[in-house]
Amino acid sequence: MYDNVDEEDRTKLPMYVCKDDILNRNRANKDRFGPYAIKKAESILTDATAIFTRSRSYLNYRQRFIAVKVEAVTREDKIEHGVRIDRLIKESLEAGIKVKHLRKHIIFEVREGLLT
Repeated sequence: MYDNVDEEDRTKLPMYVCKDDILNRNRANKDRFGPYAIKKAESILTDATAIFTRSRSYLNYRQRFIAVKVEAVTREDKIEHGVRIDRLIKESLEAGIKVKHLRKHIIFEVREGLLT
């Protein structure tokens, strides 16, 4: 089902090396965030997974923020869940969460200091 990501997004490293690197970075960076930020990011991930049923959604703990990334957003999801997508983005922006729209991806950036 999840197969429409551009080849330019792919890395040349073996998958196990990339997966280990991501897991290690996530473990190291997760301690930088408080329970409220982690809970908010997990809440956005749950909503995004329910809305974007044809896309891959995951958490990525970075140094300055927690990224909730929705990869390869499909036109079908946008049509089927347009109102829910707009509501999720609006609520995120009102909560101080930055929302980035890339070509086919949406990234929600949950920063510790912006949350109230």
